[in-house]
Amino acid sequence: MEHPNYQTIISKVMKFSDLGLERSEVTGAIKIGRAPHVAPLAVINCLYQPIEDKDVRFIEKETGLKIPSAYKYFLTHISNGLNLFVDTLSLYGLRRFNGRSLDFAWQPYSIIEYNTSELPKKITNDMFIIGSYDYDGSRLYMTHDNKVHYCKPNDATSLLTWPSLEEMLESEITRLYKLFDDKGVMYDESASTLPVV
Repeated sequence: MEHPNYQTIISKVMKFSDLGLERSEVTGAIKIGRAPHVAPLAVINCLYQPIEDKDVRFIEKETGLKIPSAYKYFLTHISNGLNLFVDTLSLYGLRRFNGRSLDFAWQPYSIIEYNTSELPKKITNDMFIIGSYDYDGSRLYMTHDNKVHYCKPNDATSLLTWPSLEEMLESEITRLYKLFDDKGVMYDESASTLPVV
């Protein structure tokens, strides 16, 4: 598999760094852009420290599923999940740290949990859930041809397909940026943030 160049995508994720940039000492999460309009400690975007191959094997053992190669590369070389626009769009990763301090909260949503419980109807073993939209819980999953699919929360029927993870991220980040101002505040809070109306 040819590995994509995520430089443009990461630079877009880092766009709000002028509003604050901080790394969690405990989890290594990179917190990008303070979002006081949401909560005192909220941030707009968050990247997570990549995981290792042994962590990928652990995820696959726990879920009983093979992670598509493009997402495996993303987790191990780019970011262990991703949160954009205060969870408007989240990509899942491995939660590696346990503890009660606030700093332990800076981890991705659990890729294991979302691939083992409350699964949508019509999901099959060649569909690996990688993320969701907070608007209504709509999901993103990948198939082993490395295509990304969008579906409703309770039905895995594909409603939109991107040819690759990189193209999905590029188009969705570009689309979502148009819904938020330069402080990360949504222009119209009642508007849908979903890729399909």
